[in-house]
Amino acid sequence: MIKQTLARVRVTMKKQINKHRKKMIYKINDMMFLNFRNIMIARLLKKLNDKMLKSFKILTEIEHTY
Repeated sequence: MIKQTLARVRVTMKKQINKHRKKMIYKINDMMFLNFRNIMIARLLKKLNDKMLKSFKILTEIEHTY
């Protein structure tokens, strides 16, 4: 009984989480900005950092869901 309830809850949660996600397909030679969120920069104040790096060209085709 508990396993069935957990399985049903897991399916419901997955459906709710995936509602806002969309499939992104990046193709070769597309341009995109690199976000600074996960890059450590040696600067005294984080708020003075730029939010995005320069634009980069995509070299290989990838699929990703956001």
